[in-house]
Amino acid sequence: MTSFAAIAAIVSIATLLSPDPAFAQSANLEGFANNVLSLLSNGLLRALAVIAVIIAGAGWLMGRVNTGGLVTVIIGIAIIFSAPWIVDQIAGSA
Repeated sequence: MTSFAAIAAIVSIATLLSPDPAFAQSANLEGFANNVLSLLSNGLLRALAVIAVIIAGAGWLMGRVNTGGLVTVIIGIAIIFSAPWIVDQIAGSA
């Protein structure tokens, strides 16, 4: 067997043994965007926000972070988690 034939045989066997993709999601961008939104608003992101507030609060308590930094963290978290509501209010679909 030549090297080309050996490579072709390996690729053919690998193709036959590989599983077919599920294609569980339709190919539209809205589904992708909704999946990204649900990924970003799950429990892990909430836990990270709580940790950020704890770190900023501890830094403020020890005098390492000024009040502006603490307020910036809290306002940033409020905007991030209320983003869907803000967009609904602006778009008028609430």
